[in-house]
Amino acid sequence: MRNKLKWSSLYNVGINQIDSQHRMLFSLGDKILAIRKPDEHTEEVISLVKNLLTNMTVHFRTEEALFVKFKF
Repeated sequence: MRNKLKWSSLYNVGINQIDSQHRMLFSLGDKILAIRKPDEHTEEVISLVKNLLTNMTVHFRTEEALFVKFKF
């Protein structure tokens, strides 16, 4: 049995843009974990990890901009 990243509404912060990004990060992480034999699916793993890193960069930039905007 594999690990599964499962989103819960308990994780919502109440900002739609951030919550949507968090769900996307969970989804990508879950797709990576779902690959049973990563060494046999190298291209897929690389693509998913690149996508995850890109989405993480966008997400953290979004959060940082909100922190500045609201002086958090």
